[in-house]
Amino acid sequence: MKTVKKNGNGTSVHRIALIWGGGAMSDHRSLSSLVHRASAEPNIVIKRFIVPVSKASLISQLCEWKPDAIISKMGDVETMKCVRHSFPDCPLVSIAVLPPNLANVTVNASGTDVMEVAVRYYETQGLESFALFTVGHDAARKIQKTLFNERFKQREGKTFIFDKELYLETLTAEPTDRHVRSVGAWLKALPFQTGILTTDNHAAVWLLRLCIKMGVRVPGDIQIIGVDGLDESMEYVPHLSTIQLPYERIGTLALETVVKLLDDKRCSLPPVLRVNGATLVLRGTTGFKSNILSNIPAALSYFESQYARGITVEEAIKHTQHVSVVTFYKDFMAATGCSPAAYLHKLKMDTATRLLCDTQLTVTIIAELSGFGSGNYFTQVFRKEMGVTPIAYRRQNKAAKG
Repeated sequence: MKTVKKNGNGTSVHRIALIWGGGAMSDHRSLSSLVHRASAEPNIVIKRFIVPVSKASLISQLCEWKPDAIISKMGDVETMKCVRHSFPDCPLVSIAVLPPNLANVTVNASGTDVMEVAVRYYETQGLESFALFTVGHDAARKIQKTLFNERFKQREGKTFIFDKELYLETLTAEPTDRHVRSVGAWLKALPFQTGILTTDNHAAVWLLRLCIKMGVRVPGDIQIIGVDGLDESMEYVPHLSTIQLPYERIGTLALETVVKLLDDKRCSLPPVLRVNGATLVLRGTTGFKSNILSNIPAALSYFESQYARGITVEEAIKHTQHVSVVTFYKDFMAATGCSPAAYLHKLKMDTATRLLCDTQLTVTIIAELSGFGSGNYFTQVFRKEMGVTPIAYRRQNKAAKG
């Protein structure tokens, strides 16, 4: 691997280019965790290349910067083919699903996990018809169809699949009369109360717009679950039920994976690394009435995706609930067996102890990554709860492992 420069200790410094979108909340979540993790690597330099831009412009910018490795969250196959062609020897880790051989490693949410979360919920609601709306590129659609068919193999339930590529320009625009005739015909042919799942970004909210245009009642005639971010899911009424993907863990794993490839180019890694932890956030497109009940899944998802920022219980309530604080606390205790504050604290402590045992990161960085903020505050809290300082805990763990 080429050396770009030396740091103050005379050690090689590696440049990692991040090809990233600039708008969706999921982009910010995965990018934030990746950058957080990169801050613990003193020999890493990162630079973000914001897309969409023209292929020529992106390649020109990358060539000028001369990266040692690339991490991409861009699903545009033609653009990524150009990137791969221009940097054939550069380790490339993708967070988006791409055709085989474009990326050294793909890091993504477990499709099986996502499928199971959605279908299991539909089944608990008594639905007997299930549909997959898959509109990505060929390789992505093939994976989704395989997972969907495997899920219903030797199980009861009528299944339906819409399988046709719709480009990003289509999914981010209003549905046209042509879409009413094509996609609309598929929608109208579905049995009453079919549960639809789509795991393509922007697809669920586009489908909801099409239903509104056609007068299809959601959730009266059909129900919809997607993977769109909080920003898109709240654009229309009814609000979109979504599966919250573990973007923070995906971003962190992507960085750790590219570091392994940089350290040892002969390193053997699986072509796909799947991250579990999908969480269903119920809203209006599945009939959830948030003004009547506490939305515990939404709160749990918010805690698990945002705890590293040092968020409070009050912030979680503000962003996810439409009930009183008293009602939320009562419902949370009934659902989890602990208070919201205790649940949030456990997330932080579990992350901190894992990092102490599995990494050599400093106490200050671990405090930041686990949501405690300052190293001094983290040390005080840790000593009070565990009886020893974080450094002493790390030593004890190392000695116990021999």
